[in-house]
Amino acid sequence: MDADGNITAQEPGTTTITATLTDTFGNVKTYVHDFTVDLADSSALPSYTTADEVTQILTSTTIQQLLAANGLTYSDLAPFSGKQFTSTTIYYSFNDSLLDLTTSDGQTFTEDQLVAMASDQWNKALASVGSSIVFLPADDEHTANLVFGQKDDSEIPGYAGMTYTNYNLDTMIINDPVNIVLNIDAVNSHYSETAMINVLVHEMGHALGLGHINDNTNVMWYAAADNTLLTVQDSISVLLNYELPSGTTSEATIGVNDYTPTQLAVV
Repeated sequence: MDADGNITAQEPGTTTITATLTDTFGNVKTYVHDFTVDLADSSALPSYTTADEVTQILTSTTIQQLLAANGLTYSDLAPFSGKQFTSTTIYYSFNDSLLDLTTSDGQTFTEDQLVAMASDQWNKALASVGSSIVFLPADDEHTANLVFGQKDDSEIPGYAGMTYTNYNLDTMIINDPVNIVLNIDAVNSHYSETAMINVLVHEMGHALGLGHINDNTNVMWYAAADNTLLTVQDSISVLLNYELPSGTTSEATIGVNDYTPTQLAVV
């Protein structure tokens, strides 16, 4: 509540408002009122969780401190779908026979190099909000649950990248592996190094359960480009997506929906 007595933000749960009133005779009275703010749509929560359980996570000290420290409210966060990997360590590999990619200024990169840079961005961003999720290359002891590849414009026309996720419809747990592909016709020789990395960061965000945000400076904007950035909103949203029970969406909890533009989405 601000100095004028207006409620400036409401979070799920029960909140106590205390106020004073002075009558015409100078008598001061104190009023205490409890009010409850409901989740956006508790009927859409998974059957195996409760509104109280979800509210407790949303209003935890960790989440509240992260929001306050960054000047954010729930409405600033990226939408999340409730889809989850079975592990917070996500191992990635590559399809065979991938082409090297040339940037718009003539630099050449392997997709491995670009993915390593995209993974580094996500790992640092997630660590900064206390998330245990980390992307690591697969090896002989760890099978990949995320595989990177390439397609051309005949297969994914109008898209710079695409994420393919199979998941259990009841639990929203992901069935490995998730596949992320770059459209080599769209990005090769046309995109800068930054834009190529941003497309990968964007698609990895989808793999982590994020949807499109209504902010054209954010990497989860429907068209990732040179000027889009991975932000703390995205990291907190991933943190929530994995702290909450699987299948718990931002639409049901904080009322943040996936942004669907009228234009054809390109990533």
